[in-house]
Amino acid sequence: MNKKRLLLVSDGTAETVKKVTEAFLVQFDNPNVTVTRFGRVKNTERLSEVIEAISEQSNVMVLFTIANTRLRDILHRYCEDNNIFHIDIFGFFLRKFEEFLEKKMSGRSGLLHKIGDRYFDRIAALDYTLAHDDNKSVKDIELADIVILGLSRSGKTPLSLYLAEDGYRVANFALVKGESYPAILNEIDNNRIVILTIDPENLLGIRRHRARKLHLSNSNYCSRSFIYEETEMIYELIKKHPEWLKADVTGRSIEEIASEILEVINKKGSIRMHNL
Repeated sequence: MNKKRLLLVSDGTAETVKKVTEAFLVQFDNPNVTVTRFGRVKNTERLSEVIEAISEQSNVMVLFTIANTRLRDILHRYCEDNNIFHIDIFGFFLRKFEEFLEKKMSGRSGLLHKIGDRYFDRIAALDYTLAHDDNKSVKDIELADIVILGLSRSGKTPLSLYLAEDGYRVANFALVKGESYPAILNEIDNNRIVILTIDPENLLGIRRHRARKLHLSNSNYCSRSFIYEETEMIYELIKKHPEWLKADVTGRSIEEIASEILEVINKKGSIRMHNL
């Protein structure tokens, strides 16, 4: 039997979800499982790291205690879309308390959402963004509010998820040297397309860190000369498509990058204005 993997995700130390998991595991004789904890999941960037770790596993179940409704929704939707066993421990018990007490939580920490148009718009945006992450699909690409292009490890996914939290439908595509981006992108409004730039030395450091972590041996992936060639490719595309919005991600926070993108694109009137 293949070994099963339990991933415990929490916005705190993950001690609570660890104890709950142990309480269940003791009911089984010699469960053949490995347990990995991910704590301090308090923002989209950290959650994207967790989702990436989940995507690299098989025979996995995810258990999570996350107070933030938006982060819980993202993780839940990702697991649903990818048929991954998962248990939202925090959300489950909150709903039971609501039923028993016949009242809603105060939501001081954003624990519970208000069901309404705003909530469902955000869920639809998260569904769309997860389905169109990292070259997954071009289906319904015309419905994208924003299309993000960039090199591998330039931060496309966390940026896309951050924007999706505010109700924007985002598709992102990795640009690979020697390969063309999907031709269908030429048919959508160019003002919705964002191309990410990054300092090649910064990208080299990010990729080498990832390669060490995952024991990767792809020489081109972490080759300085290859990364400089990829960066040159990006600038060639920018020259060819001056109407695309260029966003430099080097050393900048996701919040700062997203704010810049929304300010420019909304001024162009390319997407619907959001009031979230």
